[in-house]
Amino acid sequence: MLRRLGGERAKQHRVEDAEHRGVGGDPCSIASPRFEPCSIALAIAWPCAGPSAASYDDPMGSIVRVNIRPHKGHAMGAKTSKTVRTTIVRDGSACFIPVPFDPKPLFGKVRAPVKVTVNDYTYRTTIASMGHGPCVPLRKSHREAAGLDGGETLTVRFDLDTDKREVSPPADLLQALRNSPGALDGWAALSYTHQREHAEAIEQAKKPETRARRIASAINMIQQTNKKKR
Repeated sequence: MLRRLGGERAKQHRVEDAEHRGVGGDPCSIASPRFEPCSIALAIAWPCAGPSAASYDDPMGSIVRVNIRPHKGHAMGAKTSKTVRTTIVRDGSACFIPVPFDPKPLFGKVRAPVKVTVNDYTYRTTIASMGHGPCVPLRKSHREAAGLDGGETLTVRFDLDTDKREVSPPADLLQALRNSPGALDGWAALSYTHQREHAEAIEQAKKPETRARRIASAINMIQQTNKKKR
């Protein structure tokens, strides 16, 4: 919105001047040929992740109001980590760590990929939304690696996991995927969590027949999933 300068002619002059200098375009795009020092000052004062709108005095004396949209997928003021004290829940072989806060304002969504550090051991997982509230699974392999039994009350750190998530299948599983029509594409379509679970189950098999059975089970599951998508 421009300050009244005493007449329609002067006002129009200010509007044309603002348009000529690029005000109203993307103030965060330095690559734009219309990016001027006044836009740089605005970008510093109100970064793209900041308020939805802002005003500033340009060198010509005009009051310019610019709408600024946050970057997609970035929550305003979002943090990337949180440390809490919580109690690990174990019910038989099932074990999980409650997340005693709302992940969405912190990580941008509830089912956020995170790195969990517990008892000086760190593992990667995804926050789940269960009937008892948000939590992260604590698989037996992770629980044992952290030296935990379940039921302990201790400090847990949650960090937003921004690293690329990919799982390289064991060589014999990869060969089986290649020999089964559509299985390799099906594997690529699986979530990081499911890929990791299959790979870990196969690698942890102590007997050759157990390993072969788990590979066959993974291939069968992928083929059944492919059929449902048709």
